[in-house]
Amino acid sequence: MVGKNVRNVISVIAVISVLAVVSVLLIAPFFVSAAEPTVPPPPRSGGSFPSLIVCDGPDCNFSSFILFIKNLITALVYTSIPLAAISFAWAGFLLLTSGGSVAKKDEAKGIFKKAALGFIFVLAAWLIVYFITSILLNTRVDPNLILLQPSS
Repeated sequence: MVGKNVRNVISVIAVISVLAVVSVLLIAPFFVSAAEPTVPPPPRSGGSFPSLIVCDGPDCNFSSFILFIKNLITALVYTSIPLAAISFAWAGFLLLTSGGSVAKKDEAKGIFKKAALGFIFVLAAWLIVYFITSILLNTRVDPNLILLQPSS
């Protein structure tokens, strides 16, 4: 009888502790005041997502086409990052909730493997397109692999 009461007290303390931590985490941002930045952030050229429209009708040429392909692949890479993260999160959730089931663990490991291989494939495609377009657009290859703007 005493053991059951101790378990009840421990479970009540655990619930109260979790509620206290959650309450503090939800309320704390209202009492925090951040200072204004003293240095303005650098201006971004065209946003973080590349523009797929690279020319206007008569201005289009081969370099515009190559730049379009480069921007299209870059946009697909930017789109694949959250998709890969969601896939990894889902596989992790399946692995954590497998409950010792070998079939569910194998399914989760399969999702991890497919997501990793798919993401590596996307990055490899971007790398190939990056180097080819750098050569075709007569731009220098950046050693830091930062996306290049076409030379004027």
